[in-house]
Amino acid sequence: MFAPLRLSLLALTCAASGCVYAPLDLGLGKMGESYEAKLSEGSDDEKVLLLRLDGEITGREDDGFLSSTPATTSQVRLALDRARQDPAVRAVLLRINSPGGGVTASDVIHHELQRFRAETQKPIVAWFGDTAASGGYYAAMAAGQIVAAPTSITGSIGVIAVFPNVEGLGDKLGVKVEAITSGDFKDAGSMYRAMRADERAYLQKLIDSMYARFVDTVAAGRAKAGLSRDDVLALADGRVFTGPEALEAKLVDRVGYLEDALALAAEAAGLSEPQLVAYERRGLSNDVSSVYSAPQAQAVRLLAPDPTLQALGKALPDAGPSLLYRWRFGR
Repeated sequence: MFAPLRLSLLALTCAASGCVYAPLDLGLGKMGESYEAKLSEGSDDEKVLLLRLDGEITGREDDGFLSSTPATTSQVRLALDRARQDPAVRAVLLRINSPGGGVTASDVIHHELQRFRAETQKPIVAWFGDTAASGGYYAAMAAGQIVAAPTSITGSIGVIAVFPNVEGLGDKLGVKVEAITSGDFKDAGSMYRAMRADERAYLQKLIDSMYARFVDTVAAGRAKAGLSRDDVLALADGRVFTGPEALEAKLVDRVGYLEDALALAAEAAGLSEPQLVAYERRGLSNDVSSVYSAPQAQAVRLLAPDPTLQALGKALPDAGPSLLYRWRFGR
């Protein structure tokens, strides 16, 4: 347990027991504030922003005890807006470790990255860590160059929507749900009954539309590598690729490590002494960030629900009818 947390708990315990009276300042007012963290040596006038895209790509805030994590879309927009205002930020290194997520959230991030490049003329280089699949790969199409780790998993070009059917479970429990709708397709995909053939065709059309947009985005992003739309279609069956396989398929520009991607970003921006920086959010931990670390929870979760219940709660939204640019084994 880190020191600030121990001190905070001691103060809370003493105050609660009545053994001491003192105004408490746990520093919670500053939690969530953004600050610039220096991740490497280099010139203060030659900054490269490390923009992390970690975990599921979402367009919604994740609430937690004492604090919340902003939506991925909000985090990216805020970071890019701050970088716009700092002339010393000369390039962006987009580090992706994500299986993707929401269709719209992935598209919004791609749009924000494209807009940043167009407005600032500053290069963006993407580096793929463990996973840069589906929506994670989609977002990377805004980068000028892409480097994948040798062990990275990428690709998964496609769309998925899951529609569970609990009609049989309802029958066993003696529960029946009836919906009154204004049209035949108002409750299309309802989990309380079997899907009709015309509903399946209707929903497939929606999926196909989002799939076509994914293919078009990849074709535009990889045109410089020589990929045509037909080439992308041949690869866009949902399969994933290792870093070397992605290079052979022209889905990435080279295989390498984070320092290789940083060197490319520095070269593209004409930098001789690049300094890697990141925008962090203040929490109770004083741990120094590294280029490989993912942002940790910014709150004390002493009163949080059981971890199993938390995991279940995060899984439940997937049971709803949402369109996803997302990769998972078996789903």
